[in-house]
Amino acid sequence: MICITIYMKIDSKSSSWKRTPLVGFVATDSNHRVEGFKSGGENRLRENDCELHTICLVEDYQGKQIGSKLIKKLTEALDKQNYHKMIVQVLTGNAAKKFYEKTGAKYLDSSRISILGKVLEKSVYSWENIKQIMNSK
Repeated sequence: MICITIYMKIDSKSSSWKRTPLVGFVATDSNHRVEGFKSGGENRLRENDCELHTICLVEDYQGKQIGSKLIKKLTEALDKQNYHKMIVQVLTGNAAKKFYEKTGAKYLDSSRISILGKVLEKSVYSWENIKQIMNSK
């Protein structure tokens, strides 16, 4: 599974967890083994937008349209909560950028972040209307 896990102090984020609705989905195979998961909710950078927080697929299941199905389910749920635009933040060297671009995301900006003392560059992508994901094949 290709994921990045970042540990943070619970006290510093617990109040935002209470006010931020979160939507998540898990994909499983016919034997109920996890293929991948996705979560999203309120945009942590701007108001009135939503954000794709996490997408993670087991390596054996990548390239099999599971990510596309998960992102459609996520945007359907977020649309019901009256969200219209969505962003995703991704480390600049992450190959998932191509997946986001394929689903219609456009590059917005980049910045540097520090994770566990290491400075990394992240890119921000945006979908102007999440219905374009919901209606894609």
